[in-house]
Amino acid sequence: MKKLSIVIITLNEEKRIWRILQNLKLQSFQDYEIIIVDSDSDDKTAEVALKYQDEFEEFLFINMEARGVSKGRNTWWKLAKYENILFLDADTLFSEKFLENFLWEVETKELESWTAQLSGTKTTYLYKLGFFVMNTGMKITQYFSPTWVWACLFAKKYVFDEIWGFDERISLCEDCEFLKRSKENWFKFWVLEEKFYFDFRRLDQEGLYKTYFKYLRANFHRFTRGELINTNKYDYNFWHYK
Repeated sequence: MKKLSIVIITLNEEKRIWRILQNLKLQSFQDYEIIIVDSDSDDKTAEVALKYQDEFEEFLFINMEARGVSKGRNTWWKLAKYENILFLDADTLFSEKFLENFLWEVETKELESWTAQLSGTKTTYLYKLGFFVMNTGMKITQYFSPTWVWACLFAKKYVFDEIWGFDERISLCEDCEFLKRSKENWFKFWVLEEKFYFDFRRLDQEGLYKTYFKYLRANFHRFTRGELINTNKYDYNFWHYK
């Protein structure tokens, strides 16, 4: 299997960054580099992350003076060494064979971009229903206007080179806009059967119904009025979550 660049975008993640780094250490596939792009955190994210520096063969920590998910992703896109690039949120977790399984599927199906499906530890009816709706929506829309899960995204480096990364004017559903442009350029995308574990803090803090309704509105906006979403209208801030 080819080597992998794993990029983690962080902002005030001192209580979670260690979990994903420990998770990566337990993966059955270990031939990767880690790039952490921090958006000028106010807490000890850098201090905690750098404690793991010597535990990985290839580890790079970058601090940005400006904040923004798209800006962070565009920063690492140019720094990644390897053709396979996976970018994650700091609160993402997965099974021990996740990297091995998805890389096998990428090579077997010759995929150029993909997302995994959502899962979680909460088992209430509403959370199960929410994940079912989101996963089903991704599978359906992949054929005409693909939707990505923001916390676990993959693409070949040449895809970024070709379409010039993420549109930094967009702060909500910027992943979907990126994927739409990649599909317009005939790059092959797929929703894998592999699942990753999603942190519920966003839903718990903002409210389950409010979060679901916000993303339904945002996707309706995408399908009817275009990808350039006014984030003030949809009440989203990269640094909002505690």
